[in-house]
Amino acid sequence: SEHAAALEYNPNLVVLMLGTNDARLPVWRNPELASKRPAAAAQLAADAEAIVLRFLALSNAPALVMVTPPPLLEPRNEENRKRFVLPALREGYARARRAARDNGTADGGWLCVPRALSLISLDGVIPADEEIFLPDRVHLNFKGTKKLADYVADHLSKCKAARNALARK
Repeated sequence: SEHAAALEYNPNLVVLMLGTNDARLPVWRNPELASKRPAAAAQLAADAEAIVLRFLALSNAPALVMVTPPPLLEPRNEENRKRFVLPALREGYARARRAARDNGTADGGWLCVPRALSLISLDGVIPADEEIFLPDRVHLNFKGTKKLADYVADHLSKCKAARNALARK
C-alpha cells in the first residue's frame, strides 16, 4: 500500500492530508444512519491518530504536517466535512500529539524541530471553485494541487529546520 511504502521510505518530512473521501461517506449523508455517526467519527479520529503515530515512530524522526481536506463543492459534502470530518481529524491529531509528547517521541507541536507536528487548515486558502477540482467535485485537479503544494511549501519555507529536513534526502 502507499502508506506502507511511505513508512518504508523513512522520510524526513511528511505532509499528510486525510479526510477528503470521508466527507462523502453514507454515514454522514444518510439521516437513517445518524445513530452510527459517533462511532464513525471515533474511528476516523483513531485512524488519524494511528497513522500519525506510525510516522512519528520512524527512526528518522520526521517532522509531520497534517493538512485539513480542502473545502468541497457539493454543499452536503462540505457540511459533512465541517460538522463531522474536521472535528474527528482534529481530535485524532490532538490525541496523537498528546501521546507522542507523553511518550517522548514528538515535540508538542512546533514544526521547526524533529518529530514535530503541525496542522495547516486549508479553509480560506483553497476556494470551493470548480476550476480547481476534478469532475468528481471532491479531489483537486493539477491546478488545485499546485495551489495546495505552493501554500504548504510557503509554510515550510519559513522554517529552517524543515528546509534542513528536506535537504537531508
